[in-house]
Amino acid sequence: MNFTVTVPNAINEVSYSVDNGSIQRIPNLEKVSEESVPQGTILLPPYIKVTYTGTLVLNDLSEGNHWVTIYQGYQYTGRWARYEIEVWATAEFLIDASPPILKILESTNTSSQQVTLNFTINEPASWIAYSLDQQTNITISGNTTLAGLYEGSHNLIVYANDTAGNMVSSQTIYFTIGTESVPESFPTAIAAATSGASAAIIVALLVYFKKRKH
Repeated sequence: MNFTVTVPNAINEVSYSVDNGSIQRIPNLEKVSEESVPQGTILLPPYIKVTYTGTLVLNDLSEGNHWVTIYQGYQYTGRWARYEIEVWATAEFLIDASPPILKILESTNTSSQQVTLNFTINEPASWIAYSLDQQTNITISGNTTLAGLYEGSHNLIVYANDTAGNMVSSQTIYFTIGTESVPESFPTAIAAATSGASAAIIVALLVYFKKRKH
């Protein structure tokens, strides 16, 4: 996490906490600029505003929503010497390391040369595509129809990325387009997560063939 903080007067340190946990000092702040301000704008001298930048690496965070709080610290001297910490800014963020759950629904063909591809995904997707017969991925926005299919065997893989960049892909689905046997639905396949996290992904499909009457 990169941050910039502008504070009144020179300060001793900038600190942070995650999810209201312990307050920890941020080392290696870099001073970017210093600006004079009119007396009275800031109660105590020196009458300046100072801008710092810094970087935080937050490790071992669980999935879900988190928030980080940046603090500034003052060291007061004199009769009432004390050190005070004030909340300066809070930012919320989301950790999402699990791929989406992709479910391909039972899909039936509408003619001997096309089939419908119906599926659901359990979270917003930034990208969805399919690859037919190991060809280049075709980006789609939702359910679609695969038309103009030649007679014979085909294979299909569906891919999806969630908004955090986690990808999921189905196992290869095999089906046949022919004059003797017409596929009424895709065969069964199970989706496979391609990120490091695991997910319960179920793809329910059914296949059976109907012999045409001559």
